[in-house]
Amino acid sequence: MLIFNDITQGVVQAVQDHFRLSAPPSSNNSTGNRSGGLDLANPQKVQSCYRWNRRKCVRALTQPSSARCPVKLEETFNYFKGIWETVGSPAERPLPEPPTRPPVVEILSKDFVADCLRSCENSSPGEDLISYRHWREIDPSCTILTKIFNICLQVADIPTSWKSSRTILIHKKGELDRLDNWRPISLSNTIYKLFTKCMARKLSDWCEMNEVLSSAQKGFSPFDGVLEHNFLLSQHLESARRAKSDKFTAWLDISNAFGSVPKQVILDSLMACGVDVDFITLISNIYEGSTTRVLTEEGPTPPIKILSGVKQGCPLSGILFNLAIDKVLQKIQENREHRAVLAFADDIVLMSDSAAELQELLLTTSDELRALCLHLNPRKCATLHLSGRVPTGSRNSTFLLDGVPVSALEDGEEYQYLSL
Repeated sequence: MLIFNDITQGVVQAVQDHFRLSAPPSSNNSTGNRSGGLDLANPQKVQSCYRWNRRKCVRALTQPSSARCPVKLEETFNYFKGIWETVGSPAERPLPEPPTRPPVVEILSKDFVADCLRSCENSSPGEDLISYRHWREIDPSCTILTKIFNICLQVADIPTSWKSSRTILIHKKGELDRLDNWRPISLSNTIYKLFTKCMARKLSDWCEMNEVLSSAQKGFSPFDGVLEHNFLLSQHLESARRAKSDKFTAWLDISNAFGSVPKQVILDSLMACGVDVDFITLISNIYEGSTTRVLTEEGPTPPIKILSGVKQGCPLSGILFNLAIDKVLQKIQENREHRAVLAFADDIVLMSDSAAELQELLLTTSDELRALCLHLNPRKCATLHLSGRVPTGSRNSTFLLDGVPVSALEDGEEYQYLSL
């Protein structure tokens, strides 16, 4: 493995030398200008930004400049160290006999890697400063990259340099000085992200071919699950008016979902659905020895070990998280004839025809998530009792999560679901 580390580092160094990539002395000492300094009044600059990174350009045009986290370095370090270096103890449950299924991936072709590289958006590079554009120019046929990636498959591990990353904080909503209102996004080297993108596509295709995931889960799907879920939810609510009946809905928020799921839960979920041992070993080794440094206004924190959770910003995180919580969705739906649950990654909606059933669904969901070391946040959840009977509208029904009343939506109130 030492020789492989040296070879990959030599390739990276050659790319850096070719494009004369070197970080300015101050580049590692702050959060940087995440707006990219885009001059919205300059059409040429906007066009150039759109060609380089369409998502970034659209965000700059449609959203206000992102706020910066004001929390001090020491507090930030202690907060995330407490989350990522804490290893949860999931409930011990007997694993079912896994089905016998073909391997997720045996070897990668140059065409497949090249296709993955073409689909990569030009996002921020990692510590090596190499962007996807650089890889497209230096290795257009992906000959070198494919050889490196196939060695990773053979040894079921990745080079040590790929395991370190930087993390930036993106404000979600709420008070700026609360770290739980900030989403940590990992900035890894693009060669690592390309490899994990290849693995994520292979795993997603494998799950689809073998019908592994619950049909309720649409997060990180190649299809537009947002429209489907919003249609099903609107149909559920509209049926109250049509049938002059009562319908019950709960929107759930999982506290730090991606950062809390234990590594063992991920590995157990892969094993339970029949993923081959070689691929499971690869996933385990990808996270073994993984560290990150959170960028703050005072500079980067010391390295923090990633002993728990998946890294937001890593292409593998979405499908791994979906697999980890899939048995929760299966348990919620179980033998119910009507659709009881919708999920878009960690955004979960419960739907019911009665108050008693919704309370039961809330209890089941909370218990099943707790067994995976995941917890619902009652203050960020909401319920709606909608009646089609005169007078039509919401009813003030109370539902509990772990003994805590959940906010009940009234007429005219709203709850943001899937950014809509």
